[in-house]
Amino acid sequence: MNIKNIIYSYIYGDCYGLSRMNNKKNNSIKLIKNNELNIDKGYFSSMTTYMLAVIDSINKNEDINNIDILNRMCTSFILGKYTNNMHIYEIDTYTLKVLEYYSKTNSLKTLELDNNIEAYSLSRVLPVALFSINNEVTLNNFITLISITNTNELVILGCFIYYKYLINLINGLDKYKSLKINIPDYFKEDAKAIYKHLLKGKIKLEELNDDNNIVNILKIVFYTILNYDNYYDAIYFTDNLNGKKNIYCSLIMTIYGILDNELIDIKDIKNKKMINQYIKDFERIIL
Repeated sequence: MNIKNIIYSYIYGDCYGLSRMNNKKNNSIKLIKNNELNIDKGYFSSMTTYMLAVIDSINKNEDINNIDILNRMCTSFILGKYTNNMHIYEIDTYTLKVLEYYSKTNSLKTLELDNNIEAYSLSRVLPVALFSINNEVTLNNFITLISITNTNELVILGCFIYYKYLINLINGLDKYKSLKINIPDYFKEDAKAIYKHLLKGKIKLEELNDDNNIVNILKIVFYTILNYDNYYDAIYFTDNLNGKKNIYCSLIMTIYGILDNELIDIKDIKNKKMINQYIKDFERIIL
């Protein structure tokens, strides 16, 4: 299991998707400059920032400490930690509200946007899946972690499905059998029903909707994974889509990082020295 390859695959997908958002002029596989967003190649979004915050928290606590993770997310928001250049790209409004409230009051509360089903909470899934290789992660602890910024059941269940899919891949199942996921009784039948079609792996191209709804993001992820055998073809396919490319490209590339142990070309990714230190400490904790 090449932990470094998996984490960098996630970051590569984030960088690529961020650079490609709203830009269809260049179909190159390289990380390109997007003139509309004025983001140089190799820069990553809040998806990577919060993934690194979780990794750093696990490194320091040798466990999943949800309050510590929230504090580190606030540190990134206020001071620019875990970023390329002290700036967080593509932070969603909901997470912003939660972090602003917590940083001012040091307490959490359920905000008025409980119906929000954006996919940004998926940024915290990969480190937990890797941590679970040799450590127990309870359902309650996982739910609490996702609920830091979003308590919507569809969001929590979507994160759980992606989490279990990664674990199945890590345990050696192929990309098809890894969709055999048992949903705990904690989740209501209405929520389970929405994901039932996705878990059968029979997603059609015409079903894809490129907004940042977590259900639609996961449809893009699983459609791409099940229909393309290598990351080059898969990420090239995403050029035909719009929406939050940094989200679904990071999730897609993570899966290819698990399936293929060869390290991808990471020369354009910024702040590799910082990232490499977090990965080195993380490997010591989880392996």
